[in-house]
Amino acid sequence: MEAAVAPPLPRNGGGRAAKTIDERGVRAIISSDATSHSQERPPRRRVEKIAERVARSIARDIVDRGLTPGSRLPLEADMIAEHNVARASLREALRILEVQGLVVIRGGPGGGPVVGGASASDFAKMATLHLQAAGSTFRELVNARLVLEPVLVAEAAKRAEPEVIAEMRTAVGGDISDTSSSTYIRRASDFHTIVLSGSGNSVLTLVATSIKEAWYGRVTGMMFPDDERDHVESDHSAIIDAIEAHDAPRAEALMRRHLEEYVRYCELRYPGVLDEIVEWR
Repeated sequence: MEAAVAPPLPRNGGGRAAKTIDERGVRAIISSDATSHSQERPPRRRVEKIAERVARSIARDIVDRGLTPGSRLPLEADMIAEHNVARASLREALRILEVQGLVVIRGGPGGGPVVGGASASDFAKMATLHLQAAGSTFRELVNARLVLEPVLVAEAAKRAEPEVIAEMRTAVGGDISDTSSSTYIRRASDFHTIVLSGSGNSVLTLVATSIKEAWYGRVTGMMFPDDERDHVESDHSAIIDAIEAHDAPRAEALMRRHLEEYVRYCELRYPGVLDEIVEWR
């Protein structure tokens, strides 16, 4: 004898049978979840190392005291006493901060720890490690620039701060008699950095600038040829004009077009580079 086959349930979940089975299913799920949760152990919190705790304390102290790059930190013996740690832990803490660019350890007589000039370049170095681990490509990196930079340029145009605009024009102008590639690259990079800083958002500025720095670290030699550089600098000047005029939509459109042209150039001249994995540097 064949086993009876239950009729299919209505798709709309209507009817008594559907309601009964739905309730059973929900109860089964709840019961299963309750059982599995009761068997799971709560995640263990990572125990913070002494050196990390000390590093956080030193970093907080640098910010709270408003110390600027080059400012001396207390002597090693004083810091050991202040944080009540062994010399090895203090040195590890300082090394953590040195890797991040927040502290510089000077050697020799009169040396010791001083406040470093932590920058977007330091942030970029740290970011490239995580980008490499994630398998991120340079195409993704430049696409991130295409998303962020036009938006920040629009914000810069809304603010249109005179001192920032003056810095932009200085970066674009420069010494026109110096036509070396290194000078051209530096001026182009400085222009983008200053424009991004004009947005007034320190978080987005740091992220966007570090992405730019990571990009430039790989594509330094992938600049426009000499006969295209006037066009590039003309684009930069047009973007500055739009920012100065408080024309946010135009500034955003010009920056997007400017970056899209550069990506097309890279795809034409260096087709394999965009699909390379970002490497830690």
